[in-house]
Amino acid sequence: MPTRNSYRSTTRNFDEWLYQKRRLPEIALRGLENESKTDEPANRKRPPLEIDQVKNLWTATRTSKSVVQGYDGFTRYMLYLTAAATGFRVLEISSLVPESFELGSDFPMVKVKAAFTKNKNEANQPLPQYLVPVFQDWLVDKPGGSPLFPKLATKRRLR
Repeated sequence: MPTRNSYRSTTRNFDEWLYQKRRLPEIALRGLENESKTDEPANRKRPPLEIDQVKNLWTATRTSKSVVQGYDGFTRYMLYLTAAATGFRVLEISSLVPESFELGSDFPMVKVKAAFTKNKNEANQPLPQYLVPVFQDWLVDKPGGSPLFPKLATKRRLR
């Protein structure tokens, strides 16, 4: 809606300019009003998921046989788990490669290069110890240097 309202305002201004320059006999769009925001919620807020809802989502996704946006159920499960465990944004998650995970230390980390973070600083996010075996098992057969989630934000990853 903001874009449509912007177009309407610009068109009205142009119409008034044409009238002032005597290129139109009258202001043709005098009654054209911007769209009202009453059709949309003022500030749509989504409540956070309850822990049971998250568990149900993960279970359903992990066991799903369907492919959604090019990802099978288990890959989507790992995507959701990565997002929940790190709090990374989509672009940050799209940049992850197996080498981004440092799982062998006392303080396991997931690292994102500065080029992919919002503040353009490298991000080092601690990973809970109980998730280390899950990520180790998943990453064992992943080729080095290849994005783990290649279908996310592909345009920006090409830097």
